[in-house]
Amino acid sequence: MGWVWIELSDAEMRRPPTWEKVPDWVVERKKVPAPYLVRTHEHVEFYVEEDELPKYQECVLLSHKELVAYVKANLEQFEIITPREDQLSSPVEALPVVVTFTPGCIYEIWLSGLEQMEMTDVEEIGEEIDDELEEHEAGEVIGVGGTDEGQYNIAVQCEPGMNRKALGCIRRVLKRLKANPETTDIWVQGESEKNLGLK
Repeated sequence: MGWVWIELSDAEMRRPPTWEKVPDWVVERKKVPAPYLVRTHEHVEFYVEEDELPKYQECVLLSHKELVAYVKANLEQFEIITPREDQLSSPVEALPVVVTFTPGCIYEIWLSGLEQMEMTDVEEIGEEIDDELEEHEAGEVIGVGGTDEGQYNIAVQCEPGMNRKALGCIRRVLKRLKANPETTDIWVQGESEKNLGLK
């Protein structure tokens, strides 16, 4: 299949603010001020109530099969762009495309009691985790945040097929930095039934 080059303006390249629901257990324990987390293009994070959601775009993470179903269900919302011949790097091949890419999960790490750890800055902790993930080619840290109640959040995107290895990297760093197992939670984003923790 040939490549299509489409020029975008600076405004079009900016990712709109997106929201996602915080796990129920986090809301129930009052670890966040509101049940929905918003992330901006500049990686600023804040929490909002449900009535504010229309201001933002939902963060939707899809597998390739889910993406096809999502596009079909929302086709009327998309603008169909037909590229000109000069925008194609090579002629489009009329061959079926087989997609086998399966994205890794996102781990949400929740910490408190940083003053008792070897590192007390959540940004530095995130960098340590990111370095470990990079060394093992297992993923990357995609977000760091916190709440007024002293709860801190680090989000990790795993490489495809590297969920288990990435979890090992996260646990290894947190144990080395003396994270308290009682106040350290690790969840798979979108799955609130099992806290993986520092086992």
